[in-house]
Amino acid sequence: MTETPLVPGARLRFKHGTRTGTATVTRIEHRVDVTTLTHEPVDELRLNDLARVRISVASPIVALPYRQHQEAGRLVLIDPADHATAAAVMIHRLIDPSVSAHPSVSVDHGSTETLGSLPDRAQASSPSNVGA
Repeated sequence: MTETPLVPGARLRFKHGTRTGTATVTRIEHRVDVTTLTHEPVDELRLNDLARVRISVASPIVALPYRQHQEAGRLVLIDPADHATAAAVMIHRLIDPSVSAHPSVSVDHGSTETLGSLPDRAQASSPSNVGA
């Protein structure tokens, strides 16, 4: 796992099943305090943080929410500099690609949820094992 913090704008590699590509963290929605289970606004995520983030993928993937299909509902984010795992992702929901030029995924960082058919952008939930 990488020690590099995960910040909005971070460009990473993703692996979803046998498919790989480029992903960008577009927003950190909140971090979850695991002691109180409250949501906290943050500018970055560190190793083992649990959070909800939004990720945009550069090429389409076929995905489903993790709750519907565990295989199709998860992905891994990889730091391109050292090839270390930046985050495990569970897709929470897909964002309609017609709303944006790039489909996105809403994810909980640390614990992840990835989405259904993602042309470029989906909304996912990903637990953080980061510096991601």
